[in-house]
Amino acid sequence: MVDVYLDLCSNHTIKGFDHTNDILLDVGKPESIQQAEALFP
Repeated sequence: MVDVYLDLCSNHTIKGFDHTNDILLDVGKPESIQQAEALFP
């Protein structure tokens, strides 16, 4: 990934995104899918 970013930054501005207060779920587990379905009906 570092090589990709270094190639891109020569011609593009690379910015970040503040994910403070975001909800992240590992939907690779059945119980997490149920949580996601409850959050995003």
